[in-house]
Amino acid sequence: MTGKLNPDRAIIRAVEWAPIRGMDLGYVRITTAATPADRPKPPKDPEALLLGANHQAPGLLFAANLQHRI
Repeated sequence: MTGKLNPDRAIIRAVEWAPIRGMDLGYVRITTAATPADRPKPPKDPEALLLGANHQAPGLLFAANLQHRI
């Protein structure tokens, strides 16, 4: 990694969790200070972690833990 990390851009503003719905994967999506206003849907969003069926509970716990820390 080159360059320095800008701490202002790394600030987490919000965490969103959604379960599997039909054929769509669940996801955890993180909003930072550098997140653009217009975001793509979670499958194409670089700040979203897609969650399959076996990862729903760990994803929810991760999102809750992260939300608790901000």
